[in-house]
Amino acid sequence: WHTPDNESSNLIGSTCVDIEDRWLILEQRKQREQARQDHLEEVVSPSAQSKFLTRMVRSPPPPSGPLKRKILWNEPCLLPESDPRSETISPSCITPEGMPIELLPLHNDALGNIASVGSLRMWTELDTLADETLKEGVDFDGQSEEYEIRVHVHRVTNICVFKDDAERNDLYVLGKLQCSDLANECYDRVVCTDCHKYATDAATFNWRWIFRIRAPVTHCSLELTLMDSDTITSNDQVYDPVDYPLDQLVLLAYQRQKLGKDPMGKVSQTIVFTEWEGKDNPESR
Repeated sequence: WHTPDNESSNLIGSTCVDIEDRWLILEQRKQREQARQDHLEEVVSPSAQSKFLTRMVRSPPPPSGPLKRKILWNEPCLLPESDPRSETISPSCITPEGMPIELLPLHNDALGNIASVGSLRMWTELDTLADETLKEGVDFDGQSEEYEIRVHVHRVTNICVFKDDAERNDLYVLGKLQCSDLANECYDRVVCTDCHKYATDAATFNWRWIFRIRAPVTHCSLELTLMDSDTITSNDQVYDPVDYPLDQLVLLAYQRQKLGKDPMGKVSQTIVFTEWEGKDNPESR
């Protein structure tokens, strides 16, 4: 459609997408991928369950200064089957590839016998309401469990984009949680930190967000955006948003609780913002 200012919309072109045909193709591909021996040999991990050491350990104290120890996470290492410290990692299959990108012609019957007025580049994403792949290896008895996701925003460094004329930002971090469980109930919430005034190359927050969800989930992610606060005009987006997936962390927490294991502890992650409006213009840096 073409919608000029203060005018009615005009149809440019239209096309037809056969959803049933694409659904049947997707189901046929799933059956083919599960039956082909050469494909399974490439995408499935070893069939025998392996034992790995995945416990958290304490680092040795520093040679000088206060005797403080930091909790570290060990890289998994193969252990004998009888070792009591071992953690069982079951075999799994990688996620299948998505539907291919299609190029469909656009038609407009009002223009007569013109073969095509353009093309539409698209793909079709099809999935069940509750993705069965998330249930693999989980003893799901139909009862969901309530969890808390605690996010601690510590600091922002190496700021290179400024929305104020004085090359500074009144910076704050905007977070958008998007989460849905197996019952298709959504847990969406928008939060933000306090504002660090006159931030140049760095900003410090030490701000904590708490989200309450129910697991297992079909989707869970946190969208993070760096914003510049303005008093008179609307707030400006400093960098393009970055989406941080939480699906695997929530699933792992659910699995460990079902198996009667202790929580794995906190996860530290550095989020890198690489895109912003006017990136190709050197004056915007």
